[in-house]
Amino acid sequence: MDKIKSVSDFLCKLNTINQEKNSLRYFRGHPNESYELTPSIYRNIGLIKNEHNIIRDALTYCPNDFGRTDTNFEKLVKLQHYGYPTRLLDLTSNALVALYFSVEIKENQQYTNNEENEKDGEVIIFDIPKEEVKYEDSDKVSILSALAFHDSNFEKFNSMIDQTEKYMKAYIDIALNNISPRESWQGMKENLELLRNFAISAVTHDAKIFKEFIEQHLAPMEAKRLFNDFNEIRRLLHIIRADKSYFLPIINYEDLKKVIAVRAKLNNPRIERQHGSFLIFGIGSKKTEQAEVPDTWGISKKDDENRLIIDAKSKKKILSELSHLGMSKQSLFPELEAQADHIKGRYQINKQSSKL
Repeated sequence: MDKIKSVSDFLCKLNTINQEKNSLRYFRGHPNESYELTPSIYRNIGLIKNEHNIIRDALTYCPNDFGRTDTNFEKLVKLQHYGYPTRLLDLTSNALVALYFSVEIKENQQYTNNEENEKDGEVIIFDIPKEEVKYEDSDKVSILSALAFHDSNFEKFNSMIDQTEKYMKAYIDIALNNISPRESWQGMKENLELLRNFAISAVTHDAKIFKEFIEQHLAPMEAKRLFNDFNEIRRLLHIIRADKSYFLPIINYEDLKKVIAVRAKLNNPRIERQHGSFLIFGIGSKKTEQAEVPDTWGISKKDDENRLIIDAKSKKKILSELSHLGMSKQSLFPELEAQADHIKGRYQINKQSSKL
C-alpha cells in the first residue's frame, strides 16, 4: 500500500474510496499506525478498575466545572476534553482534521527528538450505518454512559447472559410443549400491553401465530425481566434513571456489548472546530474488557482501503501544507492555553541556534 506523502496524495486517495450506502463517514487520525482503537480508560488495568472513582474524584474536586443539568454523557465529554481517561474515543467528520492529528507535533517536542514522530501515522475511515449513529439523548447512549459510573466490574456478566438465555429457551419449551395455546393464552390475557399487536381470536386458534408470539415477544420480554433483576443491572438502572427519569426500567444485555457512534453537541469551541463526534464503548465479557468495533464499519485490519498510512518522513511537510489550508493547532484548539503554546512557538528561538 502506497504511503501518503502530501495533502494532495491524501485527497486523491479519499476520492477513490466509495462510501457505503446508508452510512455516515467519520475519520480518526493518530500519529502511530500501531495504535489500536482503544479508549484511554482501557489502556491501563488500574484505570478501568477505578473508572467510577476517577469520575467521583473529578466531580468532588472540581464541582464548579459540571452543571447540575449535565447528563452522564456530557460529563464524560467534559472529562475527555480535559485529558481524563474515559470510555470515549474521538472521531471527526472532517478528513483534514484527522490528517492533522496523524502528523501532529506534541507540545515542546521537536521532530528530530520525538520517537512518535518517527513512526508512520494513520487515518482510519469509518462508514457507520446511519441507524448506529445516535444523538446524545439516545437511551443506548445513556446505558453505556452509566457504565462509567457503576462500581461493579461485571465479573459475572457472561454468567448473567447465560442464565437469561437458558431461561428464555426453557420458557419457550414449556409454553409450546406442555401447555395448549388456548390454556396459555388465558393466563396471558391480563397483560394488556402484549395484546396490542395481536388479535385474540387469531392467536387462540392459530398454533403458528401463537408460536411466533411466544418466541418473538413473550419469551424475550420475560428474559429481559430476569436479566434486569440481577443486582448489577438494578444498580445500573438506578444510575440511568437518576440521569434520565423517564428511562424505562428495561435493559437489553446486547446493548451493553455495543460500540455506538454519538453526534456531539456543538456547545464546545473545540468540538465545533474539530467537527467532533465520539465512539462510546460498552463492555466485553466483563467491564475490564472493552466492546469491539463492528467489522461492518469498514475498519477491519484486513481492509487496507479504509486505513491510510501517513509517511513518517513527510509529516512535517504535510503539517506545513495543512497550515496553509487553515488547519493548525491554533485553529483546532481555540482555548487560551493552547493559543499560548502556538503564539509562544512563533517567536521562541531554538536554543541550539541562539547565542549566549
